[in-house]
Formats: sequence, structure tokens, C-alpha cells
Amino acid sequence: MGATRESRTSDHVAYRFPDGARRLVPTNIAPGRARQMLAETQERYGTGRYRANTDPLRSAIEKPGAPVVDTARLALSRHARERFELMADQANLRALELRDAVQYPERVLWSPMHCSWLWVRGRIIVAVVIGDDGAFVIRTLLWATEELWEQNPRPEPEAEPA
Repeated sequence: MGATRESRTSDHVAYRFPDGARRLVPTNIAPGRARQMLAETQERYGTGRYRANTDPLRSAIEKPGAPVVDTARLALSRHARERFELMADQANLRALELRDAVQYPERVLWSPMHCSWLWVRGRIIVAVVIGDDGAFVIRTLLWATEELWEQNPRPEPEAEPA
């Protein structure tokens, strides 16, 4: 379904999905819970390869209390930096678009699946998490429409050997 194994401990195995979602699978998972997790994952990503042309806002909801981004306390994660570079190469995404999305969003939504706020403006979605210290970290950047995903697909992920 497009995930790569991120880490393995005696307690769990962590998988990272192409949209940035991270799933922890306990090593002592009960069969019923395993079936439930698999069904939830298949519902989101399908049973085959990950398709990037799904609605990027499919799990987003309206939620009161969206914070205002303090740009002085804003940082990009390594993944967000890589996404920005890819999107700039693919479709000339500019830093100005990123700044405008977090300062002047058209919509701000909540992603319960990723526990992050989504600032939406124009052709991009900026997923932001807020640290315990109040700093804003851009977790990832996404195209805002299925059409943009079709025009600008992500490269195939390199799977870690099992």
C-alpha cells in the first residue's frame, strides 16, 4: 500500500506512508485488532499500490480554535524541505506561495489522522504541527487537488528491505 518500514523495536514496527502518515503496529497485536488496522489502512490507501491522486483533504475536518502561525517560530521538517524542492521542480512552487498559505490561508482544517493543522491556499496544503514549546513545524506540503497530484506525482518510494 505504499508504506515503508521506518523502524522496528521489541514493542512495535513503525510504517511511514507516502502521504506522511505514520502507523505503529504493536508486535503483540491481537488478530482482531490486526484485521481492524488492516481494514482501516486498506480503506484509506486501497489494496494495491498507493495512489497519489486521491483527495488530499479526505480526512480533514472543520475544527474551531485554529492557531495563527507565528512565522518567527516556523520551521520546515526535512521531509517538508524535500517536498518543497520536489514541488518547485515539478510545478515552480515558490516560497512566496508557502508563506502566503500559512499567513493568509483560504481555509484552515484539522487532520485527525495526522494530528496536524492544514493551511490551504491556492494549489497547496501546508500540514503543520505545533510542538510542546509552541513552535510551528511544517510537517509536509501537499498539492490541493487530485488534478495537481496527477500532473505532479511523487516519485515511487524506495522500500526498505524486509
